[in-house]
Amino acid sequence: MNVNSSDIFRHIFIIFSITLFYLFLTSCSYNRNEKKAIVNDSISNTSCNLIIEDLADIRLDYFDSIPNLFKYGGGSVFTYDSVKIDIKNYIFLSNLSGQAVIKIKGHEIYLKSDSSQFTYRKDDYCQEVWIGKGLQIVLKLRIHNGIEDESYVDGVLELKTKKSKTKIKIHGYTET
Repeated sequence: MNVNSSDIFRHIFIIFSITLFYLFLTSCSYNRNEKKAIVNDSISNTSCNLIIEDLADIRLDYFDSIPNLFKYGGGSVFTYDSVKIDIKNYIFLSNLSGQAVIKIKGHEIYLKSDSSQFTYRKDDYCQEVWIGKGLQIVLKLRIHNGIEDESYVDGVLELKTKKSKTKIKIHGYTET
């Protein structure tokens, strides 16, 4: 069998072209509705592709169980201001490592603290900013007297995308 170099090059080129075409087809995604924000979870090992259409109708879900990342080491826990602060009612969890999680439509969405936007005023008010997955959460909190390192807080959780935002009244505990 006589094989010349141009035949080998042609076969390699064909295989390479088919591979590129296949990779292109399997990795492309196109969102035709620009009003939707696609939320991808890259902090945790879970896959979360949640499309948020309108934040005005968004309700944060309660956690069935506390994710391992937030079980130990302090942080903050919040729930709606209209419900009792209890482990089964948490809607926002954070830890002292600068990570947070919320749950929307059954999907856990992990966020990172934007410490450059943290503010603390002398009158016991503070603002924290959390970002990730196309979302920004701004916590505007009033810190009340606490016991040892834990303080009761209340305030507003603002959930924002580039095109929409909503405010939720919250209360909970923070550990410093």
